[in-house]
Amino acid sequence: SLLALKAHVTYSDPYHILSTNWSSSSTSVCNWIGITCGSRHQRVTVVNISDMGFTGTIPPQLGNLSFLISLDLSYNNFHGELPLELSRLRKLRAIDISSSGLNGSNVLSMFNISSLDYLGLMDASLTGDLPSDLCRRLPRLQKLFLSSNMLSGQIPRTISECSELQVLALMENNFVGTIPGELGNLQLLKVLDIGFNNFQGMRL
Repeated sequence: SLLALKAHVTYSDPYHILSTNWSSSSTSVCNWIGITCGSRHQRVTVVNISDMGFTGTIPPQLGNLSFLISLDLSYNNFHGELPLELSRLRKLRAIDISSSGLNGSNVLSMFNISSLDYLGLMDASLTGDLPSDLCRRLPRLQKLFLSSNMLSGQIPRTISECSELQVLALMENNFVGTIPGELGNLQLLKVLDIGFNNFQGMRL
């Protein structure tokens, strides 16, 4: 799966990570830069290649990393979308593709994972409405970062169903209408960032 990722990073490896460290022969996958394995089963649990200057696409083979808990692809120069095969990663708790170059439009609808608690999609070319069933599919969300996109429509009242939500960042989008009073039901909410939208008023 990781060799497939290496093969799909086609144009840029400014720190020579792929050519020197990510090798099938020189070292164990668990010793690759940006890769963490579980101590007991030695299966890949974390892929963190944030801010490594990578360019290319994300291969569907990443969906075979069945023990993956965290995937961070942020601040790179990828293109395309996350492959749908990632939706079968049932242990996944965190995804971050902020400013990665990836189009995250499919991410808000593709996952139905009760364990996911962190979703970072800032500057991810998101358009359209925020799905009203988001919290039913991702009921354990604690941190939701959707700033600097082109989301529109109203904030769905069902956002209050994300009862564990601590951070909700919706700044710099095109949301309209009123701010739903149901946000006041989020008892664990610590950060609410909704500036630079087109709201008409506040009903909190």
